[in-house]
Amino acid sequence: MRAIDDIDPDAVIFPNFDESLREAFRHELELFLESILSGDKSVMDLLTADYTFVNERLALHYGIPNVRGDQFRR
Repeated sequence: MRAIDDIDPDAVIFPNFDESLREAFRHELELFLESILSGDKSVMDLLTADYTFVNERLALHYGIPNVRGDQFRR
């Protein structure tokens, strides 16, 4: 997570990448880790969980349909 600010995706492959998407990635990771830790889940869930947290911007990047708005949801 510390290196997230140092990563610059290829603009040809990811032409829509910007700082707002970078911030969405950061928030997604924070929410995901919080859900694992507060849910007293196994560390293996970090690798095997079948969910994440997205807002509209991140859902569009991942190709997840029917997510609208800035609010993150599972």
